[in-house]
Amino acid sequence: GSGTEKAHASFKASLDHSSNAGFLRGDSFLAIIIVSDEDDQSSQTPSYYKSYLETKTGTSGATARFNVNAITGLDTLCAAVPYAGTKYRQLVAMTGGVEGDICNPNFNAPLNAI
Repeated sequence: GSGTEKAHASFKASLDHSSNAGFLRGDSFLAIIIVSDEDDQSSQTPSYYKSYLETKTGTSGATARFNVNAITGLDTLCAAVPYAGTKYRQLVAMTGGVEGDICNPNFNAPLNAI
């Protein structure tokens, strides 16, 4: 993999790609799941990507049609994960998503919550 992780820019590029036209339906809910042992290094802020997803999904008011979820490094890191997923966690919090600890080898609880 790359040492420069850009999951936020990647989901935007994927959703904007012409081959995915019609992927988002008017009655759908988009759940983005990020699994990473580093932090996001996309060029925009988490707030930018939240606004992008609101526009892309037609979200208005309190009825969100998407969330971002992440299994990433939390505040207490293990030896294999030297970086906290700070930007991932910010977008998770902004969108009401679920976060899980990548240092915990059992992802059952966060994945079930998603």
